[in-house]
Amino acid sequence: MTKQDKHPMDPEDLRQKAEKLAKKQTDKTSEDNAILSSEEIKKTLHELRVHQIELEMQNEELRSAQAQIKAGRERYIDLYDLAPVGYCILSEQGLILEANLTVATLLGTARSLLIKQPISRFIFRADQDIYYLHRKKLFETSELQKCELRLVKPKGAAIWAQLTATTTPAENGAPVCRLVISNITDRKQAEEDLRKRESHFRTLVNTIPDLIWLKDADGVFLSCNKGFERLFGVGEADIIGKTDYDFIDKDQADFFRENDRKAMALGGPRSNDEQITFADNGHKAFLETIKTPMFDTDGKLIGILGIGRDITERKQAETYREMGREILQILNEPGDLQESIQRVLATLKTRTGFDAVGLRLQDNDDFPYFVQDGFSQDFLLTENTLVERDKDGDVCRDKDGNIRLECTCGLVISGKTDPSNPLFTQGGSSWVNDSFTLLNLPSDQDPRLHPRNNCIHQGYASVALIPIRTKDQIVGLIQLNDKRNDRFTLESIEILEGIAAHIGSALMRNRAEEQQEKMQAQLIQAQKMESVGRLAGGVAHDFNNMLSVILGNADMILDEMDPGQPFHEDLTEIRKAGKRSANLTRQLVAFARKQTIAPKVIDLNETIESMLIMLRRLIGEDINLSWRPGKKVWPVKMDPTQIDQILANLCVNARDAIAGVGKLTIQTVNTTFDSDYCAEHLGFVTGDFVMLALSDSGCGMNQETLANLFEPFFTTKEVGKGTGLGLATVYGIVKQNDGFINVYSELGQGTTFKVYLSRHLDKKGFETKESRLPAAARGNETVLLVEDEPAILKIATTILKLEGYTVVAAGTPGEAIYLAKEHAGDIHLLLTDVVMPEMNGRDLAKNILSLYPQLKLLFMSGYTANVIAYQGILDEGVNFIQKPFSKRELTVKVQEVLDRD
Repeated sequence: MTKQDKHPMDPEDLRQKAEKLAKKQTDKTSEDNAILSSEEIKKTLHELRVHQIELEMQNEELRSAQAQIKAGRERYIDLYDLAPVGYCILSEQGLILEANLTVATLLGTARSLLIKQPISRFIFRADQDIYYLHRKKLFETSELQKCELRLVKPKGAAIWAQLTATTTPAENGAPVCRLVISNITDRKQAEEDLRKRESHFRTLVNTIPDLIWLKDADGVFLSCNKGFERLFGVGEADIIGKTDYDFIDKDQADFFRENDRKAMALGGPRSNDEQITFADNGHKAFLETIKTPMFDTDGKLIGILGIGRDITERKQAETYREMGREILQILNEPGDLQESIQRVLATLKTRTGFDAVGLRLQDNDDFPYFVQDGFSQDFLLTENTLVERDKDGDVCRDKDGNIRLECTCGLVISGKTDPSNPLFTQGGSSWVNDSFTLLNLPSDQDPRLHPRNNCIHQGYASVALIPIRTKDQIVGLIQLNDKRNDRFTLESIEILEGIAAHIGSALMRNRAEEQQEKMQAQLIQAQKMESVGRLAGGVAHDFNNMLSVILGNADMILDEMDPGQPFHEDLTEIRKAGKRSANLTRQLVAFARKQTIAPKVIDLNETIESMLIMLRRLIGEDINLSWRPGKKVWPVKMDPTQIDQILANLCVNARDAIAGVGKLTIQTVNTTFDSDYCAEHLGFVTGDFVMLALSDSGCGMNQETLANLFEPFFTTKEVGKGTGLGLATVYGIVKQNDGFINVYSELGQGTTFKVYLSRHLDKKGFETKESRLPAAARGNETVLLVEDEPAILKIATTILKLEGYTVVAAGTPGEAIYLAKEHAGDIHLLLTDVVMPEMNGRDLAKNILSLYPQLKLLFMSGYTANVIAYQGILDEGVNFIQKPFSKRELTVKVQEVLDRD
C-alpha cells in the first residue's frame, strides 16, 4: 500500500476514477459486441446496471460515513477541549506536549503558551516535592498514580488539584504521561470547613470542664473528652475500644456498669452521684453524673452518653459550712478554752482531710503553735517560732521597734497582705493550691518576708493561712497544709475566715474572763504588797535608827582604837554586819517605794555604758554580756543610782540562773503603747517608754515562781545564797518611777525582764552621776540637831562635836523651837529627822527659818513618808541623808550642805 492509499480518497476523485474505468470497459465492450450474441449483451448490460446501482449506493454510504466521522471529530474536539477536567500529555521530563482548553483555564494562560513549558512552573512551591515523587513513581512503576497539590496561576490565587496520571509510549516509542487534572478546591474547602467544625466541636467538648464519654450498649468506649482522660490517666486513643474494667477495680466498674444499665432500662436521662479518684494526680472528686441512652433513626439503641459534673467544690462548701456550725457549737460550750481549741483542731483535720493542721496564737512577741496535728517534729523545730533573728541569734526589730516576723505566716499575722495579689484575700488570708511555683518566683515579685519555704520542701502543695482576730488585732492564725494540689477554693477560704472569726471571739471572751480574774488577783496582790510595803517601811524606819546608833558608835570606837588591840577585829566585824543590815533595810525601803531619790534627766544608754565594766566583773568571765543600745533612745528622769540597783540585781539573778557558760543581753529601745494595745495586754500602760530588757540563757522559771517573783523574801536559792529582796527592790524602783515591768520565762528557755521607763519630754539638762565626795574637813559652825530617838541624838551629837561643830541638841520639835529662840548666837544648819511626834521635819524647818532666814536645812530619815518628797522624789534643792549612816557619811553630808551657796 502506497502512502496515498493510507488515507481515504475524496469522493469526487473516486467518482472520476470510476468513470474512466467505465469508459474503458465500454470501449472494450463495443469491440467485443461483434462476437457476442444479443442475449449475452443484454445480460452484460443488466449486470453493469446492477453494478452501477451498487456503486451509487456504496458511494452514498461512503458520503454518509464521512459526514459522521467529521461530526464525531468535531464532537471529540469539543469534548476534549471543554471537558470539566484538564487533559494533557507530558514528556518524561515533565514538559507539556499537549493540553486541552480546561488546563489552560485552570492555569490561567493561553493554551499555545503552555506547550513545551514544564508543568512544575505552575505547581505551588511548597508542593514541588509532592509532584516530584508522584512523577518519579509513575515512570518507575508505570502504574496509575494520584496525588493532591496546589497549582498557581500566573496572576491569581492557588487552587487545589488532583493529578491522575498514566504512562503510554509515543510514536517514537518514548514513554509519555497522560495526565488528568481535576479542580478539587471546593472539595478541599469543604473538607477544611468540616475539619474546622470538627476541631471547634472537639475543642468545645474538651473545654467543657465536665467529663464527657460515649459507650456502646455493651459498655465499650467510643469516644471521650480531655476531662474524662484524666479519670483513667490515659489518652482517648487508649480508651476507645475498652471498658471500665480495663482501668478501675471491679467493684467500682460494676457500680458504673449498673448505672449504665439503669439508664438504658429507663430509656431516658438518669442522674446519680459518684465519687471518683483521678488517676493523673490522685485528686478525689464528687461527680453529679447524667447518663442518657442514644438511639438511631430506627429507634435502635446504639450506646449511652455520659456527662459527669465535678461538684466537689459544692460538696466541700457544704462540708465546710457544716464544720463551721460544729466548731461554733464547740466554742460556745462551757469549759477550758485550750481543750475547746484542741477539739476545734481535731474537727478541722477530720472534716477537711488535710495532712496537717495547726493553730498559732500569740505568746508574748512570738506566735508558736498552740495546738497542731500532722506536722513532723523536724518541721516544728524550725517553724514553731516566727521571730526573725540575726546571725548572733538576737531578735530583729523594724524601725519602730516592733519584732520582725518571718515567712508567709509572719506576713499574715503582721497584716501586711496585699489583696490585689492572688496569693491573698480581702480578709487578709494567704492561700495557694500549688506552692511549688513559689520556688521559681523572682525575689522582686515575692511578697513574703524572708521565705523559709519549709512547707514547700516538706511536700505541701496546698497551703492556707487564715488570720485570727480579736477586734482589730491579729492574735494568731489557722494553718492548713496538704500534699495534694487544688485543695482550696475562694469559697472554702471565706468559710475558714468565718471560723477564724469565731475562734477570735472565743479568745476575746476568754481573755476578758482571764483579765477579770487577773485584775482581781492583781488587786489582791497589790493590797498584799502595799501591806507588806507599809510593814517593811515601818520596820525599816525603826531598824535604821538602831543601825545608825550601832554604826556611829562602832565608827567612833574604831577611830580611837589601836588596830592591835584585842577588840578591834570584833568591832570591825560589828561594823560590817551593820552595813550589811543597812543594805537590807535599804532594799526594804526601796520595795516599799519609800526611799528618797534625786531624779535627773539621763540618757539611759550612757548610764548603762558607764556600768558595763562593773557588770562584767559581777557576772564573771563565763557569761558573755552583749550590749545592744537602741538608736536615739528617749531621755528618762530618775535617780541614776536606781538604774545601778536595777541592773545589779537583774544581772546577779541572771548569773545565778546560768549554769556555767551562758549569755546575757542588755538592750534598750523606744516603744509606744496605745489604748487598744493596753486593753488587750493586761498590766501595760499607755504612752511613750524606753524599754530596758535583760535576757539570759539560764534555767528559766515555772509559773509558780513567776507568780511570786517580786514578793520580798521570796527566793528559790539555797539558804545563805540570797535574801529574796533583789527583785522586790527592782519592782519598787520601777513603780516609784511610774514605770512597769514584765517577765517572760520558760523552764530551760531562759528569762527576759523588760523594764518600761516613762519618756521624759524635756530633753534639756542631761546629767550624769556625781563623783564621790572627798573626806570631810573639820567644821566650826553651829548645828541645831533634832531627833526623837535618844540614842541617835546622842551619837550624832558626839560625832559632830568631835568634828568641831557646836551642837544644839533637841529631842522634840517643841524643844528645838524653844532652844532656837533662846540661842544667843547664829545657827547655821538645822539637821532634823523627818518623822517625829508633835511636828514633822518640814514644818519644824518652816518655824526655825522664821527665826534664822539664812539657815540651811538637812533632813534625815529611814524613809520619807511623803513629808519632804512626793512619792519619795525630793524637790529640787532639798538636802537629805538616808538612815542609817556612818560617821563619815554624816560629816561629809553636813560639810557639803554648809559649803553650798
